[in-house]
Amino acid sequence: MATKNRQTANTPDAYKAYLMEVLVTLATRENQTGMIITDPALVAEKWGLSPSDSADGIKKACNILSAVKLFISKAVDDNWKPNK
Repeated sequence: MATKNRQTANTPDAYKAYLMEVLVTLATRENQTGMIITDPALVAEKWGLSPSDSADGIKKACNILSAVKLFISKAVDDNWKPNK
């Protein structure tokens, strides 16, 4: 399968972006229904949550994502060895 705008993970920042994209792909794959819903409010509605509960859940999910980004950033920065 050809990729038009091929990127390379040859810097720490590019590798971090690559790992985040892999993480998002894996998380999306975990969706039990097989449907991809891109709007977090629609996801909350699907699960029967009120708009206020939805806002709270979205805030918590954003905090978790920030923690994952920080973890990936620290792990790459501590272990990055450029390919030779």
